[in-house]
Amino acid sequence: MTLGSHRWSRGAVALTLIAACAGPGDAERYRRVVNMQPVDLEPALALCAGISDPGGAAECAMVAAVGAARDQGVDPETWCDRVPEGPWRNECRFQAAEVWRGRGDVKRATALCLQAGPFISDCAQHLWQDELRGLIFERGPAGFAEQLPRAEVLSLRWRALLGDQTDLGDRFWRRYYENGFEAERHLDLSACDAVEGQGRLVQDHVERCRHAGAHLLQRRIGRVADDPALREVLCAMPAADCASAAVIPQLSCAPDPLLEAVLAEQLDWRCIRGRDGPAPDQGTIRYLSGDGSPG
Repeated sequence: MTLGSHRWSRGAVALTLIAACAGPGDAERYRRVVNMQPVDLEPALALCAGISDPGGAAECAMVAAVGAARDQGVDPETWCDRVPEGPWRNECRFQAAEVWRGRGDVKRATALCLQAGPFISDCAQHLWQDELRGLIFERGPAGFAEQLPRAEVLSLRWRALLGDQTDLGDRFWRRYYENGFEAERHLDLSACDAVEGQGRLVQDHVERCRHAGAHLLQRRIGRVADDPALREVLCAMPAADCASAAVIPQLSCAPDPLLEAVLAEQLDWRCIRGRDGPAPDQGTIRYLSGDGSPG
């Protein structure tokens, strides 16, 4: 998330929101908790409880719970239940899982991810993504077929730990192929041909591979569009095809109907409609829906 889609406001951003949306003194209460060294849980929670905005109060309580556990040397999840029920309690468990992952305790990290509510799949990905990337990134697309059996073993291990509560079956393979494609600037979906008929756990590796490549191109277009100078070049492209995209090295791709459909959708949304309406994430590059199969 790369991960990160689950993340909420932090630090100065949160202070700005509280100051703008809540009553006088709320920002100062939050600031005092953030700056407390070491964090003393009960006084910190009392400060948070006085914040008039419920979301700001809950975020503040999460900061207090995480900080107090860190500073007092207790288990990171010790006081997550003191955070009001909802996204910030889930975030507290997510952060605690990250601590246990860093300490090498996969079972405790997994147990906390499974309690992280809507963040469960993002949290779980943080547990397995580095090992998966290590399998394929250095080898690039040329290693897709060779590394597939090792990736399947890793997938089964995480399936046993996580059960069927996350979107592992889709996300794992999407990240496998995307990590491989990320190793090279030039995006060529013909690399997916090597996994035709391969794999024991799922039978549609070619389609998964192709859609992962399309998703990577979408992400690259997004990064290009964030740069004003490159956005101007992007929106001046004469056609939505790989030949025209070659003018921007980050968008180098081999001609393919799927990639060019992504280019067309993104150019229409970003350059013609001015990002009016929902992003075309679920258009041409739909992710495969979960079918309950292992992997």
